[in-house]
Amino acid sequence: MAYLTKRHSASPVVLVIVIHNTTTDLGDLFTISKKRPFLFELPCDGWASSCYVLNASSTSAHTKHTPLNPLVALGHFLIQQKPSLRSIDRYDDATVRQLYHIAQEIFGDDSQNESNTGVKLLTCARRVQQGENRLA
Repeated sequence: MAYLTKRHSASPVVLVIVIHNTTTDLGDLFTISKKRPFLFELPCDGWASSCYVLNASSTSAHTKHTPLNPLVALGHFLIQQKPSLRSIDRYDDATVRQLYHIAQEIFGDDSQNESNTGVKLLTCARRVQQGENRLA
């Protein structure tokens, strides 16, 4: 933590995407984010400037909005874990469609060699970073 703060002159912002359930004790610590009501916040004194939690409960009311907020779409995509676009209930959302397209590019053809997959993973990471920069 000290290394990150020293190197970047700021504490990190942490985003946790919960695919399954959390304990009740942890859930009791959640508060709804004032800036982003589709996220919960956790206390993070001393180790991060913010710690956001995205889970099915935090996004449920927000999956009805059109278009979906990109973070809601990402959480919905990961939490639902549907193997095809037709299987997910928000298949009509542009961000959800884009996430399926990226996943298909990366994982769709098992015969791809490792270097090609690595390039696609880097591309995916860059796209996620661009989305993070838009949130800042």
